Amino acid sequence: MKKKTKNNTRSNNNSLLSGNSPIKDRFSKPTEKELQMIADKLDAWSAQDTALKTVDFIVDHGFSVTRFYTWAAEYEPLREAIERANYRIGSRREKKALMREFEPTIVRQTMSFYDKQYAEHWAKEKQEQPEEKKYLIISEVIENDPRVPVKKNDKAK
Repeated sequence: MKKKTKNNTRSNNNSLLSGNSPIKDRFSKPTEKELQMIADKLDAWSAQDTALKTVDFIVDHGFSVTRFYTWAAEYEPLREAIERANYRIGSRREKKALMREFEPTIVRQTMSFYDKQYAEHWAKEKQEQPEEKKYLIISEVIENDPRVPVKKNDKAK
């Protein structure tokens, strides 16, 4: 009779936490060797044509998004791998928008998440745009409303 064991990891074939992985517990801080392995896997994953959002890699491998970015803040090679992945993903999304495989408007709105130069350009462009004027259009006559100017002919009445 086999004993049942409690498994704290996701059952995902892609998971770094399953099978032959040296990472046994997704809640403890990985060693530098494990973090380097994660960075290498992220680099390989981001080169795939199906890689479109970094968060997909994080979640599919069983990590908490917050914890993953905390590790990246503490371990430079992982932070650099995330940056490379984001540039690859941004480039892929932009190319697919140019080919009309992706909706260009959506890609433009989110490109700043993937490309720092684009984010800086977009912020500068927004600052240079004049402020929009807003108008109130009333399609029916509203009597005695302070927003409606009184005509000169109506003042005499």
